[in-house]
Amino acid sequence: MNEKNSPITIVIVDDVPLYRNALRIALAASYPNCTIFEETDGANVALTCRHTSPDIVITDLKMPVKDGFGVLEELYEISVDYPVMVLTAFATIVALEKVTSSGCLGFVDKSSSMKTIIEGVDAVLEGKPYYSPYVHALIQRHFKNERIGNGA
Repeated sequence: MNEKNSPITIVIVDDVPLYRNALRIALAASYPNCTIFEETDGANVALTCRHTSPDIVITDLKMPVKDGFGVLEELYEISVDYPVMVLTAFATIVALEKVTSSGCLGFVDKSSSMKTIIEGVDAVLEGKPYYSPYVHALIQRHFKNERIGNGA
């Protein structure tokens, strides 16, 4: 289990400066001994990870140059040692299936509170899967609709 005062390294990948800054402030408050690296798109994430060996990568999905799906694909080609949490405004079942099949542990929608986002980071740092309440509801609706569609 990761202690809040343990030194950790975090890579944030998001093209929206306001969101990246808010996330950095919340993470720094929650993890006083963290070192945070930021990328504005997925183009250099693998290089940043090679140089920093992050404890967690937090990535958006929709970004210019290389999106979050490309980030996940590249990270898992070079190492499965980088736990990843997706933080996106585009939470869909299709996106969830795609990122979890890439080994991503966390999936949180950007409408979540910072408390929920930090809970997700905590879980992923402990090696546990985490889905925000909105994503849980999305999963439940999906399986309920599948069950109804299959005549179950």
